[in-house]
Amino acid sequence: MMEQDLNYWIEKWQPKKLSSSATSEFWNKRAKSYNRDVFEKQEESNYVIDLLEKYNLLQKNNRVLDIGCGPGKNTIPMAKKCEEVIALDISQEMLEYVGEHGKEHGLDNIVCHEKNWEDISLDEYGWEKKFDLVVASMTPGVYNFSTLKKMLDASKGYCYLSGFINRRDEIWSRLEKEILGEHNGNKSREDKIYYIFNILWNLGYHPEIHYFDRTWEHVWSLEETIDLYKQRFNINHTLKEEEIKKIEAFLTAHQQEGKVIEKTEAKIAVLIWKVE
Repeated sequence: MMEQDLNYWIEKWQPKKLSSSATSEFWNKRAKSYNRDVFEKQEESNYVIDLLEKYNLLQKNNRVLDIGCGPGKNTIPMAKKCEEVIALDISQEMLEYVGEHGKEHGLDNIVCHEKNWEDISLDEYGWEKKFDLVVASMTPGVYNFSTLKKMLDASKGYCYLSGFINRRDEIWSRLEKEILGEHNGNKSREDKIYYIFNILWNLGYHPEIHYFDRTWEHVWSLEETIDLYKQRFNINHTLKEEEIKKIEAFLTAHQQEGKVIEKTEAKIAVLIWKVE
């Protein structure tokens, strides 16, 4: 029965495959503004580090793998406390910021890899059961059973994974509905934590869950927003010419003095579990 239940949840968790090139391009374009936002508002990452410390997972002799590390908002504080942090991201520009921040803090124990988690061979990299902690904080890199299983196989201690369970972007959510309609596959992304929890449970793990509410605001120029949102759509949807015109018209109608203000409200869930 348990095997049947496991297969059920694996089958349920089948989001659209994301385009690696479009994803890389999107995050390369976002790197500068994202780096500015997360390091000017460093308190946003505190809940990650605070939670890891609560579980005593940032020990000085620990090796950590940070999947989808971004500009290093968690990488840097983890590297200050642990022996080594492997920073993995699909975006070269994000990793350049990791390197810069590492130098600023005098850290020489961060190793960066520009790679899609899905494409990593644990055997080739020597990462099978290598890490005391594997972190996947808000990353789309763990998006199906095989990428989750690889997380488990890389850890000899604990895993930390987080994702949205509810998110509303004031403008993006309306635009997405306008372009893709009511049923656009986003529900599978919102249910990611739900699927992962049930998969882990059926594998015999006992993940603990924590919830956090977050709100934030971005201000971009109209041109930046049009470019950003076209790239965001292209990650899992090939835009048609008429859809591009819709995006441009929609955002133009919602700009204020050449700026677009995007307000976001979200609930984030965190899973932490021990790998037996």
